[in-house]
Amino acid sequence: MKVTAVMLSFLFVSFVAFAQDAIINYKHAVSINLTSPLIQAINKNKPDSTSLRIPTNLAYSFTVKNKWMFRIGAGGYNNYQSLSSDIFQDRKITNINKLSALASAYHLTPISEKWLFGIGISVSAVYNQTEKLFDSGFDVLKSYSYSKGGGIGPGVLFQYKLNNRLALFTEYNALFNLYTTAEGKEFSSYPEQNYAKTKEFNQGIQFQFPLALYINYLF
Repeated sequence: MKVTAVMLSFLFVSFVAFAQDAIINYKHAVSINLTSPLIQAINKNKPDSTSLRIPTNLAYSFTVKNKWMFRIGAGGYNNYQSLSSDIFQDRKITNINKLSALASAYHLTPISEKWLFGIGISVSAVYNQTEKLFDSGFDVLKSYSYSKGGGIGPGVLFQYKLNNRLALFTEYNALFNLYTTAEGKEFSSYPEQNYAKTKEFNQGIQFQFPLALYINYLF
């Protein structure tokens, strides 16, 4: 009898806890970008070239009155490759770096029990750098290019709720960007051929389609 009472009490407490958890609206979320590991898994661990186009790797968001979501995120990417030849004594090095940040504010509208739609505005900042070095044994050629800037524009999001704690998330952005680009080459044996070129105040609209799929942990 006591065992039955204990089991019934346990089931009742579990039911109450589950029911309470079911009605909680969590205000905070941490988002992790799943795109790169998914692509690498599909491509059997081959390098993921789309990483250069993914805005953020990790993001944090919080909601206000279940109507507004404020989201900030940051991302980084590095691809370093070094190739050498024992026959010709050549050496090639490529180093690609990218840093990015994105902040968004969305007005939320539930589409259904599982789906959430948001529309708002996003602000971004990005820095891209590519350096290449070629050592032929007679001369060392170093070339570089970089761009830096930021953008602002409208955006929409879609979120699918898996359960009370987990959700899938993606977003579209149309950003009006202002950025600066620079490129140049340096020759160790022929410095008179060195050159540097800088172009400022480039502008344009960049459409960021949902190349990234995030999983949200709500708390």
